[in-house]
Amino acid sequence: SDSSDFQQEFSVEGTHENVTTRAFSALTTQLNASLALRISYELKNNSDPPEAGDEHTDRTTAASLLYSW
Repeated sequence: SDSSDFQQEFSVEGTHENVTTRAFSALTTQLNASLALRISYELKNNSDPPEAGDEHTDRTTAASLLYSW
C-alpha cells in the first residue's frame, strides 16, 4: 500500500576458509507525516565461527521508530 513497504535483502560472502550468509526482512509502515514503524528480522550464518562462539547462526529481531523531518 502507499503507507507501507516490505524490504528483503540476501547476501553471501565467501573465502577459502569461511562462508557468511545474511538474510534480512523488514516491514515499514507510515504512522503519520513524521513517524514510521519498522519491524525487522535478520539471520546471519557463519560456516566456521570463531572458537569462542559455537553457534553458526545469529538471529536478530528489531522494532524501530523512524522519524523524518
